[in-house]
Amino acid sequence: METFFNTTVTQNTIYEPILDHVPPCTIYSFGRVSKSARTCIENYHLVTFNINRHLATFLPDPIAFRSMQARTGAVISGSNVVQLLDRTYYNEADLDIYVNPGHGYEVGEHMIREQGFRLIDKHAEQPTKLDLEASIEHLTLMAMGAANEAVNTLYRQGSIHIVCFMEHITDRGQVREAQLIMTADTCVMNIITFDKAVALYPLATFEMRTNHRMVLHGALASTIASADQAIVKYTARDFVLQREHAANECRVLFAHGCDRKVGDRWCWTIKFNMQGVARRKPLEKERWSFKLYGECQQVAPTDSEDPVMENKWRMLGNWTCLSVKYCVLRFPIFRYAYTVADVMEALCARKFSDDISVVRRRGSGKERKWFDDNIQAILEGGIDVLVGDEIIGDRDFAIEDDLSDLGATEQWPGHAFPLKITDNIDGDLLMSMAARYCEVFEMEEMEGKNWRKDRDDMKK
Repeated sequence: METFFNTTVTQNTIYEPILDHVPPCTIYSFGRVSKSARTCIENYHLVTFNINRHLATFLPDPIAFRSMQARTGAVISGSNVVQLLDRTYYNEADLDIYVNPGHGYEVGEHMIREQGFRLIDKHAEQPTKLDLEASIEHLTLMAMGAANEAVNTLYRQGSIHIVCFMEHITDRGQVREAQLIMTADTCVMNIITFDKAVALYPLATFEMRTNHRMVLHGALASTIASADQAIVKYTARDFVLQREHAANECRVLFAHGCDRKVGDRWCWTIKFNMQGVARRKPLEKERWSFKLYGECQQVAPTDSEDPVMENKWRMLGNWTCLSVKYCVLRFPIFRYAYTVADVMEALCARKFSDDISVVRRRGSGKERKWFDDNIQAILEGGIDVLVGDEIIGDRDFAIEDDLSDLGATEQWPGHAFPLKITDNIDGDLLMSMAARYCEVFEMEEMEGKNWRKDRDDMKK
């Protein structure tokens, strides 16, 4: 028996077909059986989740593409990511590239000049493949209007701004399609960044293989129709439609009511080999050192993180209609938009943005434009903004008191979430909106946090 086991875990022609057909938890559990089993899983991991090999199906130069991702924060999502994590292949899968606002031209130019793709003009009477020069010209026009223009595409959601359709013919004559999706606040379930792949709900998706529709209450009919189309597509791919879950099952599969962050312990995160890939650089050349409340020493600046990894949310709603609750932060101090689940963090970011605006109006602080590299400290609300020795803003700013003073009768008309917070919303109005946001699913959030705390305490 021991000889059989040792032969199995050392021969890739034996263990690869077996592991290809078992769920992720089984793979990693097997890796804990013995040292040789762990080595087997590590070798399987290196081959199966080789991102360069995966991307080579679509791109002539995966390394250059990933370096571009690092510069721009672009991510891959959709069926392409699912087939990597599910260890399968879809003949009809294309490449969905989600692009941060302001990076549309750079990403598109890379795809055209370095990866050999050409734009498809779908607004013509017949879809027309453009040449190099026309592709660049068309891309320029689309990128210029991406911030304020929505077009009719296969994506009906209002958060999708512009979609560039692209096509590449491989040396073997195979047609590869890609979509450049310029969006501000679209939520996706699985992503490939320049250095990792992340599944936000791996238990529900790849372990239980469930298919669940999630839409906001009051969503447009077109949005619901898009969700239904996705349900049909993934049902055909052996992801079973499940219309409701028991309470405990929902807490395990979706961390219901708990604070989430991309790459957290409930995610399945696969790190990639970074050989040859240019690392992401800070947005500002000079790192910013700052002081926390009550501290005398400056805090050492942190390394620049991929902006997608800084997003947070909560899964809420009843067991038959789950919804994602979050605030969208769009401030002039941040190069990118971010989402947070805790409205206190959102209001701390708003206060910091207001304080920096005061500093700039006084003629100071103009040497630094972006503060994304310090977003974690900003969300915690622990940074003193100073001009000389003067602290800007109110250090004793009590957000909790402001929210509680509004009382339960204060209501913001319309949907409570997602809550978009900008620098030009009136302060009193913002507090009313925040209070309404806090009220929605408040009991479910408390139950979820208590359940998670009890579960964590049992493991200690």
